[in-house]
Amino acid sequence: MPDYFMMNVLYPVRYASAGRVDATKPFLHPTRTLDSYVLLIGIKGILEIEQQSQLYHLGPGNTLLLKKRR
Repeated sequence: MPDYFMMNVLYPVRYASAGRVDATKPFLHPTRTLDSYVLLIGIKGILEIEQQSQLYHLGPGNTLLLKKRR
């Protein structure tokens, strides 16, 4: 798997929102269908997150792009 993600875009990327999850504490996000792409950046701890039955472990220095409509 490559260490980068590249895509063609027809429109500029727009910032929608930001948040923070403390992965050192128990956390369960409700199941939902995303209406936008979500970029997660691992800073501290390990975050387990699942999209389309694929489980990911996001740790310090890792990034994960969750796709919209999934």
